[in-house]
This record gives sequence, structure tokens and C-alpha cells, in this order.
Amino acid sequence: MKVTMLGVIVGSILLAFSAPLTAQEATLEQAAITAAALDYIEGFFSGDAERMARALHPELTKVIVMAPQQGMNAFTRKMTATELIELTRSKRGVIPREQWGIEVTVLDMHGSMAAVKIVNPKFFDYLQLAKVDGSWKIVNVLWGYPVSTPKP
Repeated sequence: MKVTMLGVIVGSILLAFSAPLTAQEATLEQAAITAAALDYIEGFFSGDAERMARALHPELTKVIVMAPQQGMNAFTRKMTATELIELTRSKRGVIPREQWGIEVTVLDMHGSMAAVKIVNPKFFDYLQLAKVDGSWKIVNVLWGYPVSTPKP
């Protein structure tokens, strides 16, 4: 009987923590996720290192996969949170606001995880975020340059 009661208690606790969000809660979470994504990209374009730092988990990994020329092997370049914050602080990414053209799409949310796509004229980013101590933080970024498609 103790095992059964323990199972009911554990099951109830797990159910309470995995209950789906209400529509209002989901909207608030999506807004918080979008705010973190905007702190990242707008922080970079404006040279605001504090906004960038607010968006990033300290163990962030940002990766681009590159193949510089046809027939060459692809390679990766990685950046840490500290490097990205310092790059932002250097203001090397600053561009006029009218050139930002930022589109943020929350692709998925599940519990304390989320996936976001950011598109703008300069970069294309896929972000993975985690809710840490009540705040959404970017943990991983896979990014590249926009691919121009030939016009018919």
C-alpha cells in the first residue's frame, strides 16, 4: 500500500509540473522568449553589451558552419558568451536601426525549453533557450549568413 500511495503522490507532483500552460501563460512565456531574442539581436546591432549579457546563458555556445570555397571541407567557428558580449561592446556590429529588419519567430516551447528563429538582412540565427531561475537565456546559437536565392 505504501508503494501505491507513493506512486500516486509522485505522479501527482509530476503531473502538476508538466501541466500544459494556459493560453495566457503561453502568451506571457512567448513574450519573454521574444524579449530575450530581441535583447540578443538588437543588443548586437546597437552595441548594447548589457542587453546582450542579459540574453545569454554564461555557458552559451554560438557556432557557424562554413565552407569558404567550392570543394573545400566545411569547418566551424565557435564563440562563447564572453566573446559575444565583448564583440557587442566593441560596437563592430552596430548598424543604423532602419537597416535592422529583424523578424523573430518562436518555433516551439516546451516546459523550460524553447527554439527561436531570427532573420535579418545580416544574419540568420537558430536559438535554443532555457528558462533558468525564472528568466529565459540563450544556451545555443547556430547561425549563418542569409542565402540569396536566384530570382526566376
